[in-house]
Amino acid sequence: MKQAKLIAALFVAGECALSSPATWGFEINPCLRVLVYNTYYLDQAPTRDWNLCKKTDLIEGYANGKYSKGTVHEHMTNFAIDEYRGADFEGFLVRKRQTDSSKPKRLIFEYMNDPVWAKSPSRTPHNTFAIIYGSWWNDDPLMYTWGESKDFRNGLWNLNGQFKPESKKYAGGREDCEVEGKNHLGWNSHYGNLQYLHFMSSQMPKDASEEARLEETTRLALVWIKFAYDVATGDTPFDAPLTPQIEASLGLPSIALNQCVKQKNVKIRTLFARSGVPIDDRNKRTPDVALGSIFHIFQDSFSPAHTCRKEEVVDGSHYAVLTQAYNYRVQAKDKHGGDEHSFNDKYPGWLLTYARDGNHVYANDPVAVGAWMLSAVDTKTPWESVEKHLRETIFRKHSAGVVDQSPCIGKRTL
Repeated sequence: MKQAKLIAALFVAGECALSSPATWGFEINPCLRVLVYNTYYLDQAPTRDWNLCKKTDLIEGYANGKYSKGTVHEHMTNFAIDEYRGADFEGFLVRKRQTDSSKPKRLIFEYMNDPVWAKSPSRTPHNTFAIIYGSWWNDDPLMYTWGESKDFRNGLWNLNGQFKPESKKYAGGREDCEVEGKNHLGWNSHYGNLQYLHFMSSQMPKDASEEARLEETTRLALVWIKFAYDVATGDTPFDAPLTPQIEASLGLPSIALNQCVKQKNVKIRTLFARSGVPIDDRNKRTPDVALGSIFHIFQDSFSPAHTCRKEEVVDGSHYAVLTQAYNYRVQAKDKHGGDEHSFNDKYPGWLLTYARDGNHVYANDPVAVGAWMLSAVDTKTPWESVEKHLRETIFRKHSAGVVDQSPCIGKRTL
């Protein structure tokens, strides 16, 4: 009976948390941590046969994988990693796809078990699952869902609560820690002034023009990316103090309040590596989690739920250039806004094309730019060059004076 109650509790939590229509850009799925690749589709699977999030048929009324949110961020992140590591890497993605398209081959990748790797000549070690955790971080910045078993179940409950904007207090990053809404990191990342973590605008349309909102969103995203880039390269050490001054420069609420710790104990790893894990593991993961948080911004900026992009030819290559950055509060006010937001966070067509044949429909997509960013981290490319590249690729805006009445790329309506 206790086991049945545990399963039921997890299903309730999983339904609320993982199916929330809030500002998740493309979907993530901490429940199902095996990535599935096929010539015609992308999917996800549990790490073991008995999985509380997957066995939805155990509860009457829940079946057919109702709780199986897509692993869109995870797939995008892993494609970028694979492209960077190159054809010589013993991979499994595009480089191992079935050459005979009439016989699609199902490939699986358990990223939790991928060994630490480094691409020669760089000696910088990377952990694939830490980078993927980082791609979750923007949606789950207090790292609720990084645990297992009961800890994971409790994390789902906490994540569910984070998506209730009317609550006065929310769970912090540690057990028995509560935070007021206005100071809560997760609440602010979705409803407050940290929407740039999802490449969305915190400004309302009445307060600024579309062009101004897009430019401000880009500026704020680049401020965060520079901060995270310095952590990813090691220029900002994992044990460096995360001061109130740094928090203010990023628009972050107090991390001390969110973790219920003293300010003197707040380090860079406090922000990017979950407590309750051996300190050495937290230190090693911090740079990769910071890198993954950059990937998340790249990826969300390509979500039709977050931005409008139009096709444009740039130096002979097809680009998806930015024209608008949306505001979630505006979307949520619409009768079907939340549902439409979620509806547009599925696997995009350009990603399925890449999965099938390795070709980039848009030369500035998050896979291509993510692979470039990994190279920049490993070679410690100067920030000025990184910013220039990002403005010219992933954050490239539509050309001035060009009138384009075509619909936004990938935009779907209910």
